[in-house]
Amino acid sequence: MNIFTLNIAPTSNLRTLVYNVKIKEYNNIWSTVFIGKVFVGVNQSIVKIDLEDILWNYKFDGENYFAPALNSEGNNYVMCNTLNTLQNYWYNEVKIEIPETNSSVIKNVCFFNKNMFNNRLTDVANNTVPLFMNYQPVAHVPSNPPEGFQYRQIVWNGSFVRTVDNRSTIVQRTNLGTIQYSGGQKSYSLNNKVIAQIDSCAKPYYLVYLTNSGGMQVQPFLKSSEVSVTYKNNTRVDMSNFEWLFNQQTRASWKLKSRNLSDVDYKAYGELFASPYLILLDMENNRLHYVNIVTETYSQKKNEIGKKPIFFEIEVESCEIKVI
Repeated sequence: MNIFTLNIAPTSNLRTLVYNVKIKEYNNIWSTVFIGKVFVGVNQSIVKIDLEDILWNYKFDGENYFAPALNSEGNNYVMCNTLNTLQNYWYNEVKIEIPETNSSVIKNVCFFNKNMFNNRLTDVANNTVPLFMNYQPVAHVPSNPPEGFQYRQIVWNGSFVRTVDNRSTIVQRTNLGTIQYSGGQKSYSLNNKVIAQIDSCAKPYYLVYLTNSGGMQVQPFLKSSEVSVTYKNNTRVDMSNFEWLFNQQTRASWKLKSRNLSDVDYKAYGELFASPYLILLDMENNRLHYVNIVTETYSQKKNEIGKKPIFFEIEVESCEIKVI
């Protein structure tokens, strides 16, 4: 539970007090997101209000970070451009106030998972954890990705959440530094920590997704993956009761298979199922596809000595239905 505790002056009366819930915007302006009432008893001096359900409505879902956008030609979807500040909250300050008693309290809130009040933020504020992401497994980024893909991460600059990516022309920079190339452009690093390996010899497919910790993850899938296209015919009937083909709807799907994985990596792949956006990089056709997961179940496997290697297998289908 995400409980805010406020101290108020006690009285000899029963009272119903109005409280305001506010979130601090990047421009330091407090925006009211909820107004509620709380019942206060006789001589009660402490009020506890649980904001979990209210704040959960503002959970970070990758908007302005992962969402699709049309390219300049209007013939393919690409990743949207990142903004200097995220429009939906990843981390922010939350204030609850009771105007009648002049009481208020402010807390730092991480909006990336259910346990919003995460102590990890303390490490970030001390510059010991520059990225809100898991480092295992290390991301793999193709050296020449399809149009519209940018490897990007969310960083904390001591005051705000920012986004940085691998474009040399990006303007927003934080006091944590930028994503740097290292080892002959074989990896990306931030504050001397390797956050992604660059694959000069790209695998056929890569899945890009938002992890449970709010960072971008990119993982390769092998040549053994399968691709198929389904067709749905739409027909029309003329005045003579002849049925003619009106158009066809097509949708591509892929059965993907990972490399041999450790137990830890296999478990991390399971975060795919919770990602609000999922992007498939089709390296053979140099295309970026937004996809949905078709696979309905996820089974935990263990890589035991002397047993068969474990692979992560998943089926996805294109979000876009093309009409021809």
